[in-house]
Amino acid sequence: MSRRLLSLAALAALAACAPQSQTPPRIGATVFAVDQQGKARLCSVTAAAEPADGSSTEARMALGNDGGWCGIPVNRPGPQPFTLGLLTRRAGHGLVTIHTVGDLTRLDYAPDPGFSGEDSFAVRLVPGNAELKVAVAVQP
Repeated sequence: MSRRLLSLAALAALAACAPQSQTPPRIGATVFAVDQQGKARLCSVTAAAEPADGSSTEARMALGNDGGWCGIPVNRPGPQPFTLGLLTRRAGHGLVTIHTVGDLTRLDYAPDPGFSGEDSFAVRLVPGNAELKVAVAVQP
């Protein structure tokens, strides 16, 4: 039994001597190429990258209706994704998807087939209770 304890003590001593590495701070958000598949060819977005806690922010999105989606990337400082996104106002002519992509939360909008015109939706982001109101212009 003492031989086993001696071996464990030797391993613990070696582990204490090992160099300690620190992870460098992240500067930008990570997004992978696979997360960009299916994006609409025409997709233009104006929005705050880090919505302020407890505030209401407006964003604009313009996209072509070619069967693809257009997304608004938002994040908390760090960058870190939001834990939860709650759709508080549904889009009238499209589908909204709220999901984590790398270090971001992305709000994707895909218009109904054949739709062109104006649409809108709103999302509450948790934690922080920030609201993002999005006006969408869909081109044929």
